[in-house]
Amino acid sequence: MDDVFVEDECELPEDLDRRWYLVAVAGTSLSFISLFSNLLIARALLTRRRSHFFFLGLLAVSDSFLSFCYGPVIAMDIIKNRVQAIWLNRLWWSYIGPLLALCHVSMTFSCFLIILATIERYLITRKSKYLQKFRTSRGALATFMFTLALVVRGTAVFEIEVKRNANCTGLTEYEPMLTPLVSTWLYGTVFRFYLRNILTVFIPFALLAYLNVRIVATLRAQRRKAAMFKFACSEHKVKRNANCTGLTEYEPMLTPLVSTWLYGTVFRFYLRNILTVFIPFALLAYLNVRIVATLRAQRRKAAMFKFACSEHKMKIRSATRLTVFIVCSYLMANVLNVLITAWEYVDFESAMTADNFWIYELCTDVISVLYVFTCATRLLVYMLCNKEIRIAIIETICCYMKDNAKYCAVDERPATKRNENARIGTEFDDLAIRIARRMMMPGMTNRPPDTGKSEQPLDGSTKYHDES
Repeated sequence: MDDVFVEDECELPEDLDRRWYLVAVAGTSLSFISLFSNLLIARALLTRRRSHFFFLGLLAVSDSFLSFCYGPVIAMDIIKNRVQAIWLNRLWWSYIGPLLALCHVSMTFSCFLIILATIERYLITRKSKYLQKFRTSRGALATFMFTLALVVRGTAVFEIEVKRNANCTGLTEYEPMLTPLVSTWLYGTVFRFYLRNILTVFIPFALLAYLNVRIVATLRAQRRKAAMFKFACSEHKVKRNANCTGLTEYEPMLTPLVSTWLYGTVFRFYLRNILTVFIPFALLAYLNVRIVATLRAQRRKAAMFKFACSEHKMKIRSATRLTVFIVCSYLMANVLNVLITAWEYVDFESAMTADNFWIYELCTDVISVLYVFTCATRLLVYMLCNKEIRIAIIETICCYMKDNAKYCAVDERPATKRNENARIGTEFDDLAIRIARRMMMPGMTNRPPDTGKSEQPLDGSTKYHDES
């Protein structure tokens, strides 16, 4: 413990240009792009007509909230130190606890929504008898996942309190402190450390990785054989530091709740980490591998998706491909998070040493930027991978640009199909109507009926040819 990196409590963190441009400039720019693109996705998908994209629509809403909070929560931490404004520092410490907890809830909820979407895709590939029941329970499942994310991650608001540092003033007048709840074995160790990380990091990552490999392998086998698809506030409190003034007059302190064994160890440490890190990671990886394996077996037997409409088959394949890309983006954005979490599990003290702290800090900055980058690129992924979503987004944009939304509809069917659907009645009814119209025209009463096989000008100079 002697080599643990410790700096002067009243000394500001080093203002690095790397963190400024990476987190504040690049990250904030991506958050704005992500906010508007995900709001557009949510507006396009959260409709009754596209209820099969319900989970992706909720994912866009969750990502929109996270993108909105990136600037005030993540970027503002660097901005306030760079501009050295005391009022900005006090404002940031006043809301950082609960808003940071909500950000973690949003991230976990997004992860759980990806799991639900992957499970639905897996049930489709297996033609499971539970698919219809799963679809009718989308709302209940999403509500349950949000509640689980709120319990596992939202309790972080009880773990940190902001106290005033009596020895410092200015920007270092406040400091965050763990509450006594974190010191308890049941909450701090069992829930916060093990359960939370297992449920939200390791299990989702492993599960999605497994399912994605299975899906990709299945799609590759199908293409080779060409046999398929032929068509944190109460937990934090701010105290005034009697030894400091200015920007360091306040310091964050952990509440006594964190020091309790039941909350701080069992719930906060073990239960929360397992539920929000390890279990979601492993579950997503497992489901993804199962989906890919199922698709591979079905393509070999040419026994999957025996639908009459090739267009419907193409939609199924497009939706599967979209799921693969969504999972891949999640895995790429969270692989570093998994490694850092594992590092904290194995040897957290080594991350705080003078030699390794800059690596730990850089990795955490990259994790936050990678996540908002993934959110910002979802619109591009949806547009490239799924025609139905692409048309829905174009319709939504068109409706915002037009005064009347009825001019915004985009009919993706071929012209022949549109004409067929526009006709009322059978072909015989259509023929009878055409004959009646002919007979009602002037000079046409003595002419034989038109069978519809050829039409000549009605100017009297051209003889009528009966081709029947």
